Amino acid sequence: MKKINIKKIFQNSNKAFLFILISTSLIWFILKLSKTYTDTIEFNYELKNLPKNKIIKKSNNEIIKVQLEATGIKFISFSLFEKTILIDFNQLEQVDDNYYLANERIKSVVQENLELPNGSFDIKTKDINISTYKLYSKKVGIQSRINIDFATGYDSVADFQFTPDSLTIYGNQTVLDTIHSVSTQQKTVHKVKESLEDRIAIDLSQLDIHDISQKEVDYKLKVAKYTEKKIKLPIDVINVPDNMKLSIFPKEIQMNIEVELQHYDDITNKDFRLICDYKKREKDDNVLTPYLDMKPKHIKNIRFNTSKVNYLIRE
Repeated sequence: MKKINIKKIFQNSNKAFLFILISTSLIWFILKLSKTYTDTIEFNYELKNLPKNKIIKKSNNEIIKVQLEATGIKFISFSLFEKTILIDFNQLEQVDDNYYLANERIKSVVQENLELPNGSFDIKTKDINISTYKLYSKKVGIQSRINIDFATGYDSVADFQFTPDSLTIYGNQTVLDTIHSVSTQQKTVHKVKESLEDRIAIDLSQLDIHDISQKEVDYKLKVAKYTEKKIKLPIDVINVPDNMKLSIFPKEIQMNIEVELQHYDDITNKDFRLICDYKKREKDDNVLTPYLDMKPKHIKNIRFNTSKVNYLIRE
């Protein structure tokens, strides 16, 4: 006689019961979700296309309340995926520095954002009133805080070049009046012997501003090899009265300069004009001060072997 496995029968019965229970629950849940419900949901909103010269001071409503008639699935989707209503600033009505969006206009914006059918919702938020204040703008230059440690014999040909060469800052007028330039972040580059080109951030830590046109700029620094050169220059005295004759000592001055190595042979004393202005003389000491009235490019660190020229008025 064949034996009946009671344990196996009970296991199969439990599995069947569990399957029926899960299937029935799932069908019940789907039927519930497919039903239509009415409830009020709160949505956050954001303004887009806000002009650079405007900043929000306050708003009477931070949320939009929507009474919605929809399926359970729709309500669950709003709960799981938080939706933000985007309102174009250009859609607001303006009265002085205040802007508002009436109930009917809110309804249109909500319908567009949430893709809701007509007659399925109502807006419980009466209106949105936003007050703003004006931002002022000012264009300022850029100051470098990049420290360069040049390799021996090398130096910069010119100052840093920034692109763009100025930035626009936005903020309170009183604050902007105190700001004349912005600075880069601090940076140090060691043993430099080649031209530099990179990007660097603007230091905003000490700026009490609302915004800036861009937070990073490109910079370039031309670097060259320099060597020392000595040149003797004759002195030309100007603004001497027509009825006066002067004798000066010395009549020429030795000048030490640093010149770009590639232009060393191109630089001669004809590229300079050394003058003393009689009108700017030191009257008590009969002394004139020499200075360069003309000089070429590609030189730096100019030094004279004397900074004074003595003069004597001849009869």
